[in-house]
Amino acid sequence: MTVKVIGLDIAKNVFQVHGVNETGEVILRRRLRRADVLRLFAGMEAASVGMEACSTAHYWARELSALGHHVRLMPPQFVKPYVKSQKNDAADAEAICEAGRACTGTVGSWRANCAAAYGLKGTALIFSGRLEEGRTSDEICLRLDPLDPNRASRFTEFAISQYFERNYEEAIKICRQAIRQYPNHFASYRFLLASLGQLGKHAECEALMEIAPAGYDHYARHRPPWFGLQDFEHMLEGLLKAGWSE
Repeated sequence: MTVKVIGLDIAKNVFQVHGVNETGEVILRRRLRRADVLRLFAGMEAASVGMEACSTAHYWARELSALGHHVRLMPPQFVKPYVKSQKNDAADAEAICEAGRACTGTVGSWRANCAAAYGLKGTALIFSGRLEEGRTSDEICLRLDPLDPNRASRFTEFAISQYFERNYEEAIKICRQAIRQYPNHFASYRFLLASLGQLGKHAECEALMEIAPAGYDHYARHRPPWFGLQDFEHMLEGLLKAGWSE
């Protein structure tokens, strides 16, 4: 039967693996040397792998994620209540496995947490003028977590970076793609309108302002603190050329 959830107790040299199927039946219990860990997981179907969060766990999370497994890092306090007997490696691995099954929705997956971090980093880089680095960070975010809840913002940040570089045609293309997928995402309309204004496409600007959701121009009226003055004025210039007025 296929292993669905695995608890991995990591150590310096000897690791303990505890795996169950979808009904909770134990079908894998093994003690491994460090050199054998990746070999075992490489030969398995993708599974949810739980580990206690620590500095070493992040290395193993990256390696196991690269093999296609869904890694969940959990604070020790989430695992402790599931220890059923005297503390030892086998009991710890079983407890980690049980915690991994029970904590769905409470503890984020390693990939999702890492993706969120790259997304935040991308935003900060783009609005600090490091546009290429910001795009790269956003790309990593979407690659790690295609279901990122802020996916619409990532798309718009690609457009914003192109707008800041005055690549208005590319910004238009990305904004339109974002609007097709997320028709109520305000920022996409804002930068689409600004890009069209910069290119003097007045008929398209008028049509867009007719269908844009209320509030698309909020940041044109109220500059947020992370939006540098020069970039803000650049955006405002495009909106004014498009026929928008305060």
